[in-house]
Amino acid sequence: IVELLKSKDLLPTFEASGIKVVVCAFTPELHSAAIEVASKLRESGGAIDLVLESKKPKWVLKHAARLAAEYAVIVAPDEWGQGNVRIKNLGEGEQVDVPVTELAEWAGTNL
Repeated sequence: IVELLKSKDLLPTFEASGIKVVVCAFTPELHSAAIEVASKLRESGGAIDLVLESKKPKWVLKHAARLAAEYAVIVAPDEWGQGNVRIKNLGEGEQVDVPVTELAEWAGTNL
């Protein structure tokens, strides 16, 4: 079936998804925090995908790559406890901690 879809140029791709950021919670207890982060980023005009399934970070990063997202935002317990989220630039591989109170500013600069 895959070969047939390829030959007819009907194989789906995610290149045009338009998703810039994938947000995920490190633990189920942080789902509400991830929803809050995704909402703040959406308010800033970003196209956001929110993963609320219990998935490992490696899966989330692969998912983000399939969507051709530019960033992954991980809401992890230690960072959240300090009022931060970890943002990974998927193109460069660099990651930074950004205060939740500065997410709109970060989004305005990066999205």
